[in-house]
Amino acid sequence: MASISRGRRYVLGYALAVIVGVLVICGCASISTFQSARTLKPGETQKGVGVTAGNPLISPSWGAGKSLVYPWPEFWLRKGLSENLDWGIKTWGLLLGGMVDLKYQFLSDESPWQVAGSLGFGVSHRLLELNLEGESYTFFDLHVPLFISRDFGEYSTFYISPKYIHKVVIGDNAPRANYSHQWNAFGAGLGISFHLNKKLSMMLEYNCMYEKGTIEGFTHNWAVGFGFNKQKE
Repeated sequence: MASISRGRRYVLGYALAVIVGVLVICGCASISTFQSARTLKPGETQKGVGVTAGNPLISPSWGAGKSLVYPWPEFWLRKGLSENLDWGIKTWGLLLGGMVDLKYQFLSDESPWQVAGSLGFGVSHRLLELNLEGESYTFFDLHVPLFISRDFGEYSTFYISPKYIHKVVIGDNAPRANYSHQWNAFGAGLGISFHLNKKLSMMLEYNCMYEKGTIEGFTHNWAVGFGFNKQKE
């Protein structure tokens, strides 16, 4: 019994160390979508948790014999404000990044297609390898996504989200010669949401962005998330 107890403690300690490690290193900006074009009803809330795995763009040498893929957790909360309007907040890692956004749905729920636009502001802390030693930078982001989704029956929704992100970058140290304060990112997210019941949905998606700034290249990820909805009482 003692050996089993020690074994369990070892497994638990190892798992905890892995989780803490993942949380601590996740400072890069999130490009996940985790929402369709449909807005929440007034007073309705959604709490969500997801896991994203991909390769963040942190080095000019990325892709040249260098591979970096790891998972990180994401958490979000959304709430309906009025008809066709809701807002949300999302964070990832150990609170090393977060964003808030406001989304407006242009087409009514009576149509099988929904279209919505959003405006969001985010901040994240990120390690960039511009030389032999990585340096920390803070990113202030302006998110301008478009959401297009279509329901397939009552149990699934397909969505696509073209995105533009403008980044203002502030370095902790003196800027390098190849350092730029302004970055731009273009891309899209593609996903499907399965409505398991009236309160629970599961989302599977792929996101890809092209970043142009101090470092240029593609960053992409796969993601799975669960949304828990609660109607206004």
